[in-house]
Amino acid sequence: MPLHPARFDDLALRDDLALVHVAQSSLGEHDAGRETAKRCVGLVVLRNRDLVRSVIAAKVPPGAIDDVEADVWLRFSRKVYSGDEITNPVGLLLRMAVFCRADFHANRPAAEPTLGEWDDASDDPALDDIVVTAAVADLLAPLADRQRDVVWQRIIEGRSSAEVAAMMNTTAGNIDVIVHRALATMREAQP
Repeated sequence: MPLHPARFDDLALRDDLALVHVAQSSLGEHDAGRETAKRCVGLVVLRNRDLVRSVIAAKVPPGAIDDVEADVWLRFSRKVYSGDEITNPVGLLLRMAVFCRADFHANRPAAEPTLGEWDDASDDPALDDIVVTAAVADLLAPLADRQRDVVWQRIIEGRSSAEVAAMMNTTAGNIDVIVHRALATMREAQP
């Protein structure tokens, strides 16, 4: 009996951590498992693309954002496919975005800065957390307080819908709806 990859509709109902686990468990000798793993990673990429791009854009010129982003997704895919334990996919993506951004600057040919572009603090690694926090805050700004809390707990903290629902005194289905609407609002607010 031929094996078939998991359907996108079924996979879309899972959170990012569950998708990573499905991807890792689907890697095998057959094509259907590899296709399922690709679909899982693809969904994680789609869900978190705006967040990753905003972290990259904070310190990378506009013409190089796509290349740095591609490096993030390549590293993330390798990490998933390697079978390493991943407990917070969004946190991992944010760290990878910061590292890839730093790699971009480290590999760039040195040029003499003009007075207008001189910024001593721009290369300070201690500011990376501040930049990431500011980028996340900008993404969450158009959301209502409840949406912001749910998105923070669900996506940034990596909690399951059931865990967030218990904290917010609602149902897991309601949490999924709030996240879905919040992500749509965030997409519409992006330039």
